[in-house]
Amino acid sequence: MLVTMSQKELDRIPVLQQLCDKCLTQSRAAKLLNLSVRQVQRLLNRYQSDGAAGLSSQKRGKPANWPALIREPSWTTSDWVQC
Repeated sequence: MLVTMSQKELDRIPVLQQLCDKCLTQSRAAKLLNLSVRQVQRLLNRYQSDGAAGLSSQKRGKPANWPALIREPSWTTSDWVQC
């Protein structure tokens, strides 16, 4: 399976690997990644269960929640009335 990852997601892999190898603490990894300790814990869990592919955004490739609003608004500027 091919997984598309951003550079930001790719840069997290070595830091999380060092965290798995116990070369870094969670607080130090959080500072390096500019994230909270809780977010690092969540990333670490995903990295340990799914590997590097688990770090990619789960929203990538999915349609927006409000696709009708994004495609075409129900009003146009010609609908505005000037006083």
